[in-house]
Amino acid sequence: MASSDQRSRILDTNVSGDSRFLPISILRIGSSILGSISSNRDILTIMPSVYILKCKDNRYYTGSTVDLNNRYQEHLLEKCKFTKSRLPIEIVHTEKYETYSEAGKREYQIKGYKSRSLIEKLIKLGSIGAIV
Repeated sequence: MASSDQRSRILDTNVSGDSRFLPISILRIGSSILGSISSNRDILTIMPSVYILKCKDNRYYTGSTVDLNNRYQEHLLEKCKFTKSRLPIEIVHTEKYETYSEAGKREYQIKGYKSRSLIEKLIKLGSIGAIV
């Protein structure tokens, strides 16, 4: 279970205007996605993150990275084994952390849920405190 300090660092995905917040609407897969990402690079900041992708077969992929923009483009360019055959994908959830270690721990916590319903609840509520 996350401490209150860790919970305070997790983004509320309903908050707008936060420089660490990733607006999901610009990340949907489409014909101009690479143009959208490059023109909105300031929105996709380099910061330790945990992210959840939803694939075309409705499976979820959870990962952590220091550069979400670069990692997302790797997925789009079929450089990742799991998502390569599951395009299109979309980012449905992100959480930002101060250190990569914290992001990695959170990634493994989410992967440990092993329950689609818990992952979907996390995506819907956008907060760890609401489901744990």
